[in-house]
This record gives sequence, C-alpha cells and structure tokens, in this order.
Amino acid sequence: MRGWTLRLCAISPDECILKKRLRERLMSPLDVAEAQVRLSELIHAAIAGEHIVITDEDGTAVRLVPVEPLSRPRFGSARGLFTMSEDFDAPLDDFASYER
Repeated sequence: MRGWTLRLCAISPDECILKKRLRERLMSPLDVAEAQVRLSELIHAAIAGEHIVITDEDGTAVRLVPVEPLSRPRFGSARGLFTMSEDFDAPLDDFASYER
C-alpha cells in the first residue's frame, strides 16, 4: 500500500479568488463546427480575456485573441530622433552630367 502525503498551502483569500477567476477564464478547446455556431459569443469572450482555442480534425489548433487597435501617429512624435545635414537638398556631384 502506498503512503499518501498531504500538502497544505496557505494562500490569501485574494490569491484564492484570482486562481478561481483564472480557472473560469480558461475554456476547453472547441472544434471548428462548434466555433462557427458560437463565433459571436467566442469573440466577446476573447475580448473579455478568456483563452479560446479552436481545434481542427487533424489536430491543428488556433487561438482566438483580441487585436490591439491601431493608433494614429501623433504629429511631431519623432522630433529629435534623427537629423538632416544642412546640404541635404543640394545637388549631388554624381548627377552633374544629367543636369542642364
């Protein structure tokens, strides 16, 4: 007969709540047919932070994750990152033969 060892871990109530929420957020993998039926629900769940995994018959899997919205660049945000020389727009010697 095997001996059993019981390990007790003392965690705070906040850690217990966080672990419970994490377990609730993890979904079991869905097959493609079920995902097609529940797509809208799955999108909202992924946006809310749930981990959505969709599997195909051949065993391949994909993860449904929210995409960060693209932000517009702010005017002047690159100021000071690079400089141009004073003669930037001066004619180049290599093209002198092409000029009239």
